[in-house]
Amino acid sequence: MNRKMSGQAGMTLIEILIVITILGLVMTLVGSRVYKQFAKANIKTSQLAMQQLAQAVTEYQMDHNKIPSGGDGLAVLEGEYMESVPNDGWGQPFHYESPGPSGKAFDIVSDGPDGTPGTDDDIRLSELKK
Repeated sequence: MNRKMSGQAGMTLIEILIVITILGLVMTLVGSRVYKQFAKANIKTSQLAMQQLAQAVTEYQMDHNKIPSGGDGLAVLEGEYMESVPNDGWGQPFHYESPGPSGKAFDIVSDGPDGTPGTDDDIRLSELKK
């Protein structure tokens, strides 16, 4: 009752390890691209929200003949000018500066991906290309 197997049934350990390695490499490449796209989306979301906030500040200025003070911040825009003040792309609140840098009346700042104020990845309304 000894039967010889005519073909190989299954994969060897080496073949399984090779397949797992290839899958790991593919997942790493795909994962890094997806991460970069999410990062770009968060930056764009922050920039668009800043522009909406700047528009609301301009409307506030037209109604009150002044911009919100640094102490009042963006909270004065809620209700009449915006349903709610949005957060940046990472879910953190924006910072409002009045007066802004370089003689500008105001500036709106996101702490960027690292969430730390004053670092190189901060996003400033005053630095966005119009």
